[in-house]
Amino acid sequence: MSEQPSPQRTAPDLIRAFGDVEVPTAGLWNVPPGWATIELAVPRLLGTTMRSKIRLKQGMIAIADDPSHSTAHLSLDALSIRTGEEAIDEFLQRDVLDVDRYSTIPVRIASVQHMGGPAWTADGWITVRGVTTPIDFDITYEGVFRKGPAAFFRAQASLPLRHILPMNSGLRGRFFAGRTLRVAMEVYAEPVRATAEQSARRRLPHMAAVSTARRTPVYA
Repeated sequence: MSEQPSPQRTAPDLIRAFGDVEVPTAGLWNVPPGWATIELAVPRLLGTTMRSKIRLKQGMIAIADDPSHSTAHLSLDALSIRTGEEAIDEFLQRDVLDVDRYSTIPVRIASVQHMGGPAWTADGWITVRGVTTPIDFDITYEGVFRKGPAAFFRAQASLPLRHILPMNSGLRGRFFAGRTLRVAMEVYAEPVRATAEQSARRRLPHMAAVSTARRTPVYA
């Protein structure tokens, strides 16, 4: 689901006007696994950048009647981080994330503010090794696709790594402590009613078969 939104693809019943701004309809929007791309980047020496992706386990966005009161909760899979360098992956998973005890990285977003056009900002919090750290997000609302249907959001954030590194992270930790983690997200969310309808459709053939079996007489 990477196509850009356009008026022809907009689902009219899933958008509304709030003042002079288009926003999704109020309610719960589900973010299934695979419907988000989350990229992490850390600048290194000589102008190079270390990059990785992290998988989404599950997400939920609550769009409020007043969009500034909207919230989002994302659960990220700490075990899915791969940089392509085995020593760094081991350092991140063992020393930084402690994946044996904390396999999920919760991210929460709230206190949304409109900046103009499709641009918004929001306060956020990320929890690493059970410790919660503030992180600010810049969010772009790209519209609602008829196909899906799905609302499309982009978000960016920066976080100094010293805020999440453990105190005893050694020489490699001291190197990363001076770097800034950059997070880029592309998130698609479907209205919960659509999720329920899809689940119902998947159950219908089974329910019909059960119903038919119950009505069919059996003769000895």
